[in-house]
Amino acid sequence: MVRIIVAAIAGFFSWMIVWFGSEKILSAIWPAFGVSQRRSKRPLKMAVSSPRTPRCFSLTLSSVQ
Repeated sequence: MVRIIVAAIAGFFSWMIVWFGSEKILSAIWPAFGVSQRRSKRPLKMAVSSPRTPRCFSLTLSSVQ
């Protein structure tokens, strides 16, 4: 049972590494992919810097800045 839980957690983290790594590789090889990724981050940055954003929301998105 413990091995299954540890394997699920390890699989989750390894999948995250593969996912983020492939995103970085795709944006380096294919410039159009990187543009769409940057364009989708802009509204999040604007929402965090907005004075009307609740404090708890801005703390959770502070890594986006």
